[in-house]
Amino acid sequence: MTDGLLYAAFYGFLLAFAIGPVFFTLIETSITKGFKAAVFFDLGALFSDVLFISIAFLVLIKF
Repeated sequence: MTDGLLYAAFYGFLLAFAIGPVFFTLIETSITKGFKAAVFFDLGALFSDVLFISIAFLVLIKF
């Protein structure tokens, strides 16, 4: 049982660092518009992730 849990934790941690379009947009924003704009962009991305995770969690609890 712990082997499966360690396997899942390892791959979950590895996939958390997946580079996607938000990462490249964040890099572009920080280069072109500066640090402050990049921080606000990152906070917006974080808020949207939290919102989607919360909605999924609430739907799973409902059913």
